[in-house]
Amino acid sequence: MEATACPTAIGFDGKINIMSRKIEGLHGFPMYLTAVLRTLAQDYESSQMKLWIDDEPMIDRNVLMLTLGNGPREGGGFNTTPDAKMDDGHFDYVIVGHMGRIAILGLLPKVMNGTHGTDQHVKISTFKKLRLEADRALPIHTDGELWSPYEVNTRIVEIEIVPGAIQLLV
Repeated sequence: MEATACPTAIGFDGKINIMSRKIEGLHGFPMYLTAVLRTLAQDYESSQMKLWIDDEPMIDRNVLMLTLGNGPREGGGFNTTPDAKMDDGHFDYVIVGHMGRIAILGLLPKVMNGTHGTDQHVKISTFKKLRLEADRALPIHTDGELWSPYEVNTRIVEIEIVPGAIQLLV
């Protein structure tokens, strides 16, 4: 299995992260699967988002989740950005538009295998600079750490990759 590499998850994924913190006695995939099912039952709604991605036309869409990654996997082994690489100079993203609860359950095995990109509700691509504006507070986690709980009321996010910004001394 490839390593998790600093995913940022906005919306449904962020809600799952919040829900996973309330689960005791489970770890890894069983914990995340339980969190997914509880989130589906208790906190399942999308956000209307405006997205500016690089020089592309603005996307105005009802978004269930937006996941950004420089590696393919996130919590519990979900293969959300299957083609992402840490050293290619851009981030990968996956947008999942609103879909019913039954449909999202059908999408889960595809996300585990990284084959969800063919679903009509899913868009996978890459970016160097992304800006989003949402109609409601967005729960956000970065690499499993809760970055923006609901109370923070984050509605605008800007992310940009800056090649060479971190210098390591060896």
